Amino acid sequence: MKLNIFIPYLAVAVAIALQGITLIYVPPNSYKRICMLPVVLLPVAIVCLTAQHASYVQPWNIFIGLEFGAMLALEVFDNVCLSRISYPAVAARAAGDKKEHDGDADTADIHAASTRNDFYDKVRWSLDIAVNKRRINHADQTRNVPYFDSSRPHHIPSRRSFLLFRAARFILLYLVFDLITSQPLEDAQVKLGPGKDRIFSRLMANDISPAEIGETVGILVGHCICGYISLLIGYDFFSLVAVGLRGAEVSDWRPLFGDIRQVYSIRTFWRRFWHQLLLRPLESSASFITHSVLRLPRLPARNVSRVTSVVGKARTANTHLRLQDRLLHLVTAYTKLILIFLISGLVHINSDRILGVPLRDSRCTSLFLCQALGIMLEDAVRWLYRSVTGSKGNGPVKVWHRLIGYVWLVVFALWAGPGWAFSVARLELPIVVPMMIFPRG
Repeated sequence: MKLNIFIPYLAVAVAIALQGITLIYVPPNSYKRICMLPVVLLPVAIVCLTAQHASYVQPWNIFIGLEFGAMLALEVFDNVCLSRISYPAVAARAAGDKKEHDGDADTADIHAASTRNDFYDKVRWSLDIAVNKRRINHADQTRNVPYFDSSRPHHIPSRRSFLLFRAARFILLYLVFDLITSQPLEDAQVKLGPGKDRIFSRLMANDISPAEIGETVGILVGHCICGYISLLIGYDFFSLVAVGLRGAEVSDWRPLFGDIRQVYSIRTFWRRFWHQLLLRPLESSASFITHSVLRLPRLPARNVSRVTSVVGKARTANTHLRLQDRLLHLVTAYTKLILIFLISGLVHINSDRILGVPLRDSRCTSLFLCQALGIMLEDAVRWLYRSVTGSKGNGPVKVWHRLIGYVWLVVFALWAGPGWAFSVARLELPIVVPMMIFPRG
């Protein structure tokens, strides 16, 4: 066994420890936090550069390189400098809530118990900050985290049923993932060569057959399924370990993905179905660039102008300011949207690097920027439809709206997806599971 296999894990441990020490012992408004930032980011950079050596299983290496590499760098910047999270402040609020709940009579006992468990609480809090990406069961929980049962939002399954379900799903998905990846695509270098990803250009030039279109759709669907399964396998594994060893509660491990039946547009895909593990640091970084760097204002959806003495002028000024505020609101919102997907694309470049995709062939950034473009196009069409029909957009989504949405998603996938999917599919199939059940083709 090579010694460099331990480097990324050691770097992860050091990064988590340094972040915890900073958030616990350095005051949130101290200049020392800025000084500590490069110190914490140094082991994070080491994780990014050495994650491909973490194991011989590529999905695991991508997980280490993404979650505890590039994304952890954004989280550290947010926690240390932007949100300025502080353990003493969190502990004080928790102690105040506990004191209010327990009463003053037990103050001495509470203080003694907290003193005995102080070190353990700090370690657990530091790990929770680094691992609980969606901040489940915290005041700053990420929005749109799925429930165990959407019809019963407060339902939490028993520990036994949770472990049985997650274990069964883990085994089933493991077998399916191994089966799907056991047969590599034949003649991938020829079928998926340069220029083959431009589906609509080839359609206009009559240079693509229906069979090739079907094969492209199959490749896109296959990549989506493999990505979905690999994420779910890892999530189920960690949830089984955490809950099985009684280190976490069942409520801390809510579902990773939402209900796919709610997906009929690009926006609903990202907002209601796909995981929200990366959303907090992406939104925080995008907000910082938008408001602190680009100096775009923080505006509410509506703003009330001052009333002037002349009624006609007041009405004109009010309308003008509302239109101006609305335009500024749109510029700010779409700037954040573009930045979120741009940063996400830049972060995912490290995943392509770990897989072996050359930087010149990586299409991560363009793929994610296309998502922002698609969402803006959807919003424009929705606004135009409501302006023409007078619809307010209330009530359930109509069936024909969903059907149009499904067609739009297929067209968008054929336009935006092949560039990235083909660059990955051209590679020699890596080892994706630690123990292979099905023979390789």
